[in-house]
Amino acid sequence: MISKYNGKLLIRVRPQYDAYIQSNIEKPYEIRLVEFENEQDFNNFMEDYERKGSLHLKEQSIRSVVLMKGSKL
Repeated sequence: MISKYNGKLLIRVRPQYDAYIQSNIEKPYEIRLVEFENEQDFNNFMEDYERKGSLHLKEQSIRSVVLMKGSKL
């Protein structure tokens, strides 16, 4: 679905416990790094009717989400 909004899934990883060198937060089960071409594409993705229709499934299976916004240097 993210490709519909010019997004790309760059990384999806489930790190083993011993892969962490240091952590000050709960160690996540899965990490996903997603990129959108611009902020408007991301906003359109967030407002997608189909995505919103399945949010209940995400909420049932995911404890928490951390969203980090950045830019390429």
